[in-house]
Amino acid sequence: MLYYIYSSIDGSVSYNIVVTINVSFLSYLHYNFIKQIKLKKYILFLVLFSLGYTSYCQTDFQVKNLAVFCKYWGFLKYYHPAISKYNIDWDSVLVNDYTKVKTAKTKEEFRNILLSISQKLGGIATIEHPFIPSDSASINADFRWMEDTATLSSGICEYLKSVKRNHVSFKNKYIGTNFIGDTKLNESIYPEMIYPNEAYRFLALARYWNIIDYYFPDKYLMDSNWDISLEKAIPIFVSASNRDDYYHAMQWINARTDDSHAGFLTAPYKDSTYVPLPISTFYHHDTLTIIQVANDSIATLFNYQKGDAIISINGKSIKEIWQDVKEHESASNEGRAEYAYGKSSYMTISNKDSSTLVIIREKKEIKTKVKNYSVKELRAFWKNQTPVRFDLCYIRTDTISGKKYGYLNLTNVTNKKLNFFFRHMKNVDYLVIDIRNYPQYWILPKLAEKLFSGRKSVVMYSQPDYNYPGYLKYYRDNPYLKLGSNRKNYYKGKVIILVDHSTMSAAENEAMSLSYAPNATIIGTQTSGADGDVSTVIFPGNYSVWFTGLGWYYADGRQTQRIGIVSDIRVDYTVQTKLQGIDPIMQRTLEFIRTGR
Repeated sequence: MLYYIYSSIDGSVSYNIVVTINVSFLSYLHYNFIKQIKLKKYILFLVLFSLGYTSYCQTDFQVKNLAVFCKYWGFLKYYHPAISKYNIDWDSVLVNDYTKVKTAKTKEEFRNILLSISQKLGGIATIEHPFIPSDSASINADFRWMEDTATLSSGICEYLKSVKRNHVSFKNKYIGTNFIGDTKLNESIYPEMIYPNEAYRFLALARYWNIIDYYFPDKYLMDSNWDISLEKAIPIFVSASNRDDYYHAMQWINARTDDSHAGFLTAPYKDSTYVPLPISTFYHHDTLTIIQVANDSIATLFNYQKGDAIISINGKSIKEIWQDVKEHESASNEGRAEYAYGKSSYMTISNKDSSTLVIIREKKEIKTKVKNYSVKELRAFWKNQTPVRFDLCYIRTDTISGKKYGYLNLTNVTNKKLNFFFRHMKNVDYLVIDIRNYPQYWILPKLAEKLFSGRKSVVMYSQPDYNYPGYLKYYRDNPYLKLGSNRKNYYKGKVIILVDHSTMSAAENEAMSLSYAPNATIIGTQTSGADGDVSTVIFPGNYSVWFTGLGWYYADGRQTQRIGIVSDIRVDYTVQTKLQGIDPIMQRTLEFIRTGR
């Protein structure tokens, strides 16, 4: 099946018609009819023909109406108290009116649907002193759509502005807070809807879009305009013809957040027939290099080896594959994207029996057909390829300079281990703290006590204003944001903090906080750029995805989302360091210990 897109203009309305039809039948139509009828009649025939086949027809008028309906529904969900007070099933309101909105033929018909909803909810009592937000609190807020009189009636516009202007805080049944304040979302799961019908697919989009619009503190940092993303997403969700399409639609809108936290936690349906090749890869600058093979015998059999540069898979260039991956996977920055998604598990997956690779080896192009193995077989191949685990903490003497340094890997260090380690650090001039991992234990307060000369504010954060959705509140003097103590026997040597693209979330918070230690230096790559606790959105069908629920900044207000923790000495991984098994960040650390710079 192929998707053919035709465009025509009838008056002031542009029609985009997408019809799914059999290719051979399409050829027959072209041969027998295209020369005999005018284009306009041909398009009309295809539209009528499509009624008996899987099809999707969406006009700009419909998309605009659905986008405004989505915003209208979301605004009232978070701003009108009647929904929570009378426990109205707000999902059902959207689902029941979806078809009416989609099929509305005139502005008046669409406006009457919205008017009917507002009449059922009623108005809001006038208050004397409306909320006036600061500029910083308003950085994400965008209610200009309420003034769109080309789509909305003046009465509806005034109604919406009145609800907003006279809004007072109330207990919203859909919203709560967790520890510190990241957003807790109370939504219906609909677990039976692994592939929902059209109305519930639109609900999935409307739910997610509004949650991000009102409760994602870093919305203003997204590359894509969130309103435009909504209009682009509507046809994708509505036309999703199966479970795969629905899952990819959710991935697509999720990727628009540009947030490294925004990954799927649960997916009750995800096609498990897609498997990667038995290789480990490194992606950089449109090149996918094999840095490890799972089984030498198989690699020899299918003529690929460590060091080969793959330039295409099954006829698609690596650049094309990468663009498709990035369209559906979210990352705060390019470095994190390459680290997280440049792996074989994303770049080489296929559900076919074999894959055709074009590779470059010693400047020669080689084409080879490689068998695709089952998940069970792949696990067996990789079983004996587990990397050697390094010591979590030790004290050593550099063989070149003779200087002593302590090494502390925060992966699995407890407070008890930390105390034991520091008892042996009294006469050691350098402390290396490796945060190229995710700490399993909360040791930051204890570690800061050992490194800081006093109590310090190390971060500030923002969270959604739950009284006035869409706005932010900032916190600078929260006691949880201060670390250290006034003890005099803190560690007085030089502190070196190691980070890379895997340093994310709590690890980034630890790196940022520890950078306030006297004589601290950060060495490594750009970090993930996703700090702050996470919130969870659940789509219909029980597909759940994270997003960064708190804005997290340096104590002086500098941004960390997307940028990450800035290294004092930048060191990047390369194809050669990966192939040779070299740790360039640790190498540069030893050079720093030897030279002091």
